[in-house]
Amino acid sequence: MLSAFKIPKKNSVSFSIFKPVLPLLPEVLSNVADKEKSGYITMELSTAAGGAGKYKKHLAYFDDGSPQEWITFQKDMAEVWAQNGITSPDNRMAIIRTILRGETLTTFEAAVAERRVGPEGTTLDLTMAMVEEALSEVTTSIFPHRALDFQKHWMKKYLKKPQDMSIRSTSAALNRLNNCLPFFPGGSESSKFSDSELVEILEFSLPLEWRQKFDFDGYIPMDGTKAQLIHHGEAIERSLDFNTVEKKDKQPQGKKAKFAKSDSKKESSTATYVCTVHGTNRTHSTENCFTLKNKQANTQKHSGKRTFTPKKLRQEINLLCKDVSKDKVLEQYMAVIQKEKAKLKKQKKNAQKPKAESSSEDSSSDSDLEVHMIEAIKNPKKHKFEEESLEDYEKSEEEIAYLSAIYKEDSASSMEA
Repeated sequence: MLSAFKIPKKNSVSFSIFKPVLPLLPEVLSNVADKEKSGYITMELSTAAGGAGKYKKHLAYFDDGSPQEWITFQKDMAEVWAQNGITSPDNRMAIIRTILRGETLTTFEAAVAERRVGPEGTTLDLTMAMVEEALSEVTTSIFPHRALDFQKHWMKKYLKKPQDMSIRSTSAALNRLNNCLPFFPGGSESSKFSDSELVEILEFSLPLEWRQKFDFDGYIPMDGTKAQLIHHGEAIERSLDFNTVEKKDKQPQGKKAKFAKSDSKKESSTATYVCTVHGTNRTHSTENCFTLKNKQANTQKHSGKRTFTPKKLRQEINLLCKDVSKDKVLEQYMAVIQKEKAKLKKQKKNAQKPKAESSSEDSSSDSDLEVHMIEAIKNPKKHKFEEESLEDYEKSEEEIAYLSAIYKEDSASSMEA
């Protein structure tokens, strides 16, 4: 029953050691200042504290943004206070309240009001420490839990150089991340990595093949400076770029298609065949065109016409050989073939006779021949009994009469079938 009553939780920032708070490449933030003038505030800053030169600074409003946007906001505030020499806590608080929006502004004002309450309920004067502590309170509400620890752990263990990014650009991005660490909750200048630690992080962010090349050359990056590591890394990048260009130059051209059309005089001069489908070519003519043959085969297949093939003849012979020996069937086929040949000879001799007489004789001979052949194949027992005479059996007259009666019954049943 208690599972049905769950307390709703606020959606926190998704974070893990594999997904840092600040990635190596900064996220592309939407520039509100380019979309509408109401999305930012413009301030005029001096080129130096108390100097005559002036320039304009566009500060975007902050309303429940990301940690990266909050770090950008803190850097902008530090620039405004340094260039214009703003040291009064009231002036700083006024500028901060002008830029902050939404829940962030509420958190900041609540933190300042809480710190201005005295021990006996009196209101204390606003100090610079109160403003800094209120900003730290806002920072804690924006960043995830243990953001500084996980960010430093990711930089040391999981940071890798992108494939399309040079080692010099990777080193610059690494310095940017290192300079952002003091803006994390609980961060300070001591939270930043030292120069030797940055060399170690940069070395192990490189591909394995690069580090193997360093070992082969006897070079240890941690014993030197970051500039030396960048120098050796750029030498490897130049060799990789040279190998890539060399491979592209040596890449063989693709093979030409077998029936590719060409208008060159050389190919047209060697072409000796003409096809109605493929035109002039060097491989086939119209009679040997596979495209036309496939079309003819498909039309015959779908037209329903039957054609004589050796395969069908074999199937017919095998079907008839189920009840009769194959030798008998083949003998009958040979007899039919010989009679057909004799018929053709007779037709040649009687070519001068009227067509009606010749057609009637041919039809009668064909019908008699087919009937005789079917009876011969369907009644194999009759021929077998005729070939083996009754005199070969040394039986009595009763047995001979019994066998003849059985033969008559078999012949009658076969004729009925």
